[in-house]
Amino acid sequence: MPISQPGIVPPVQAQTNETKKAEAERLFNEGMQLFQQGTAESLQQAITKWEQALPLWRKLEDKAQEAFINLALGKWMVQQGVRS
Repeated sequence: MPISQPGIVPPVQAQTNETKKAEAERLFNEGMQLFQQGTAESLQQAITKWEQALPLWRKLEDKAQEAFINLALGKWMVQQGVRS
């Protein structure tokens, strides 16, 4: 097994991260399309997509995308009149 150098991402890990990122982007974009449809059913489907994307962004340590999904979820909650 090769010894990895600090700051260098092994190819397998890089590929895994690229796969996670592509999946997270796909889920988020599908959620946005569903959200824009504006029906009760499509809004619920959007939430499901975003909830699936969120842990992927967390694993990738992409705080900006994680925050953006939380913002989208918050917007949905405001539209639904959800209060904490």
